[in-house]
Amino acid sequence: MTKIQISLKLPNEDKKEYAKPIEGGEGLNHLAWCLQKASQGLEEKKPFWVIQEIFIKSMEKCSETHKHYELMPGKYKELLNRLVDIQQGKINFTSMLLKGLAADGNILIEVQQSNN
Repeated sequence: MTKIQISLKLPNEDKKEYAKPIEGGEGLNHLAWCLQKASQGLEEKKPFWVIQEIFIKSMEKCSETHKHYELMPGKYKELLNRLVDIQQGKINFTSMLLKGLAADGNILIEVQQSNN
């Protein structure tokens, strides 16, 4: 099982806001949902290319998310490859820092192997 956490550090604040995986949600909530579904597909041993296509189409349904946060297919593939590496046991943890909107601050995506 894989634990996925997406957080947004607001400028001038010490706390972080965490995305909640919501289908059709806004912004990072939608990204969290898409990553969670991709992780489930990998656990079910679905072919990578199928998961990648579904992930990209799901992300493009929420066009604001990938446009605002500059998430394009190259970043999608990198995220999915990191999920694969974790599920195959090659690594236990990975993180990716993305540039957020000027008002939002940076986005931190953390993925780790979970024993739950």
